[in-house]
Amino acid sequence: MGNEFSTSVNGLIKVYCEAMAALMPSLDRVNIEWRDGSAYDDFDQIAECLFKGIVLNSLQHGTDSSQEFFAYGRGYDEYGNLNYIAVDNANVESNRVAFQSFQSSSAPMDSVKIALLDDNLQKIAVQVIPNVNLRFSLACIVNGNRLMLDRLSIPL
Repeated sequence: MGNEFSTSVNGLIKVYCEAMAALMPSLDRVNIEWRDGSAYDDFDQIAECLFKGIVLNSLQHGTDSSQEFFAYGRGYDEYGNLNYIAVDNANVESNRVAFQSFQSSSAPMDSVKIALLDDNLQKIAVQVIPNVNLRFSLACIVNGNRLMLDRLSIPL
């Protein structure tokens, strides 16, 4: 077998947040606003592109799932046929929580937009919570079975 990169979903998310935080001074210099309420299309495109490159592509290459992966920043009404990032330690009134995007109010990536799901993986509400002590894992479908993956090996 060839070379592999072993990582966790949490690790990929952390690298993404670090990369976005490192970009903020450069975005400020070219007047691309990143704070919630002021951020616009340019920032959203940068955030989506970086998330896809660092997180989603790694998750797609690290699983044998043929199911569709969620898109960063997009809300869904139903998650049953999607591979999505699950959020643990969210301190919300739902056992199933799907990641949608990061938000920045006073600091880069200081909060997370989540979808609360019912037992059938239908969205019941959307909330924004502090990005504190959260754990992320991949809820994916492989061979018709829903798996929760924390670690994966990505072929290089």
